[in-house]
Amino acid sequence: MDGLDEESGTGRTGIAHLLPARPRDGLRIIVSSRPHRPRPEAISRDLTHPLCDPRVVRELTRSPDAAQRESEVADVINGHADLRAWAEDWRSRDWPEDTPEYLLGRYFALLESLGDVDGVLHHATSTARHDRMYELTGSDTAALAEVATAQRILLEQPDPSVETLFSLAVHRLDLAGRSADVPPGLVAVWARLGYAARARGPATGLSDPRARITALAAALRHTAADADAQRLRADAEAAVPDIADPRARMHAECELGRALAARGDFDGAEEVAAALHPDRRTDVLVEVIRAAWARGDRDRARAASTAVTQPKRHHRRAARPRPGRWSAPRRSCWASR
Repeated sequence: MDGLDEESGTGRTGIAHLLPARPRDGLRIIVSSRPHRPRPEAISRDLTHPLCDPRVVRELTRSPDAAQRESEVADVINGHADLRAWAEDWRSRDWPEDTPEYLLGRYFALLESLGDVDGVLHHATSTARHDRMYELTGSDTAALAEVATAQRILLEQPDPSVETLFSLAVHRLDLAGRSADVPPGLVAVWARLGYAARARGPATGLSDPRARITALAAALRHTAADADAQRLRADAEAAVPDIADPRARMHAECELGRALAARGDFDGAEEVAAALHPDRRTDVLVEVIRAAWARGDRDRARAASTAVTQPKRHHRRAARPRPGRWSAPRRSCWASR
């Protein structure tokens, strides 16, 4: 069945509820959808339905033939003024609830490729349009990217408008402030329900790198798909160098390592732990022991337990011949739990 993401029915008026939750022997159902779209309302409340299980998702690679055809279609569209008139009609109505999704996403990239500076600026400064995008995706990430693109294009002009630059800067601060209001707990809930993209968007939009890592780690703990988890981990690791305070930076790395361990990515957790101070390394390895034991991986739990005890004994023996050496007390990252 193609185009599940275009399911518009609510309750039991759509087609999604007709799909069997438990297919009979020999029956296989293939459903296609655009990535990271909310599930139809008909099944979203039934968390036991197969379509609510992130493990059934198989991401398809981009087809070269499809890319070529898309380019050809774009060339055709570029030769017609109808598209712009169509988009202008929706803009003049202040982007109502039934605005086509194309105008809230890829149309902006088309305006950029055409060099339509006025069109880019109109779309990038529209609060109503960005509100509609937030309702659709649960994130301001795309809106912030549009603002950044508009600022870059405007600065490339021979005589950029200071007033427009100011408007873009104010709009960007408003969007960033809205992202800052998203609590990490809500991000974790989105991840647990299978909305990894919705979880990642507001988390990466947080301006404070420490808060960003906390939110990404919360989502990482509950993300089932490996590809989504890899993106969340990459985002968190990219934010680590932005933390100026060394102790806060190590604390954030510890939080990331423990999230990887809780998810069951023991190799990833031990990679993070290897770069930490022995005290913080122990916090991550203890989480590996707990999670591995709960999953029945006794060998991994024993290996992590050995790694916890042996380095500490070595560290203490090395420290004894140096009395008088003062070291500041280290706060364990357990306090953040």
